[in-house]
Amino acid sequence: MTAGHDAVTFKGMIVKTVLMTACVVALVGCATPPGKLTDADFNIREVALAMPAKDAAANFRDGIRYCGSETGLVAVVHHGIPDCGQERSDGSLTCDMYLPSGMGMGRSELVLGIVSFKPSATGSTATLKVQTYAARNHNVLNAWEKFAQGKHQDVCK
Repeated sequence: MTAGHDAVTFKGMIVKTVLMTACVVALVGCATPPGKLTDADFNIREVALAMPAKDAAANFRDGIRYCGSETGLVAVVHHGIPDCGQERSDGSLTCDMYLPSGMGMGRSELVLGIVSFKPSATGSTATLKVQTYAARNHNVLNAWEKFAQGKHQDVCK
């Protein structure tokens, strides 16, 4: 390799980084906040869980911590980065799920979905909502369901 080749490679890396940053900024500029999204924006799954909502939410967050914000090498499944509110007086809890930032440093402002837990007569119900634009969104719903059930080892083997 020559010094000229190294300079071209470095310039190429800078151009890729600038383009990726521009794409993230453009997408963030048109990001819809979670409270403004409607059910038409999501694929939705309701899951009955035989545990209190508080435990299901803890399982869910533990699964995200254990597996990370995504799994897979070729067919990547995004699990998202949760921003969970406080448990409400009725025992319910909601987590807004965001895509990771393009630079891999924290979350972006792009909403991947919303996960809600609420008490029920037999334990709790998890309502899993993933944006319809998300690639392999049925796999995202499957992962989230397993996280809530405490089966994260089945997701990120």
